[in-house]
Amino acid sequence: MQTCTLRNLLPEGATGAIESDPNVALLKSSAAMVKAIEPAIRFYEQPPTNGMEVETPWADIWLSADAWAEAFESPSLGTPHNEARDEVWEELLTILVDKFDGDDVPEELLHRALARNAELVDAFGRAWPLLDYTDLVGDLWTVPAYLRMCAPWLNPDGVKKLQRQDPRAWTVSDLPLLDAARQRLGDPETSRRKRRQDAALAAARELMDRVVDDLIAADDSELLVMSMLRGQDLQEKLGDEGAAPTPTRTTLPARSPTSSWTRRKS
Repeated sequence: MQTCTLRNLLPEGATGAIESDPNVALLKSSAAMVKAIEPAIRFYEQPPTNGMEVETPWADIWLSADAWAEAFESPSLGTPHNEARDEVWEELLTILVDKFDGDDVPEELLHRALARNAELVDAFGRAWPLLDYTDLVGDLWTVPAYLRMCAPWLNPDGVKKLQRQDPRAWTVSDLPLLDAARQRLGDPETSRRKRRQDAALAAARELMDRVVDDLIAADDSELLVMSMLRGQDLQEKLGDEGAAPTPTRTTLPARSPTSSWTRRKS
């Protein structure tokens, strides 16, 4: 049997220093402080309160505030924030497809068009962003208004004591909060990999559609054999997800510890 501590479990544990101020260490060690992680995350899971018109090549679809709220309630209880994001996005697209008034547009084609709508993607990204646990905890120690909202039991002096200049100057006292945030958020790279894979698959299918259109247009045989490429079975074979390229992992720059709070507040 092997045992380990948070210092071993978290990358930040290797360099974490002892908190120099015993009063700050005492505040961070309270069970109440760990509870601040949940409202800190919930702050980034608020559906837009205004509806929007979502454009498609065929007709516009109205996405109401109630529809936003319905999509945001779709993840199962306990699903980590970054994994739930994909569930919310798919539910949002499903709601829009169901609202579309037109029988002559294939559902898959409409779904792809909606997923590429820049305005919708941007609005969703602001409403339910991918989060990193170090950014989340770092914001608590550098944005007083954010800390007051997430830990309303703290008095002004307590809020002031917990603030520091460098959000990533981790101490041993930060480790329980970092661990709680990591567990609740999940891995943001999982969602990024899925989105890149979905984008690669969508691009491959779009290219396949164009190739099939060109082949059918150039077919001058009596039996028009190229039209068979439109058959459902063959389409499924040509669009096999297993043929999609596996996206490579990329490292994204860390966000500013105050930028998300500022954007969300506005």
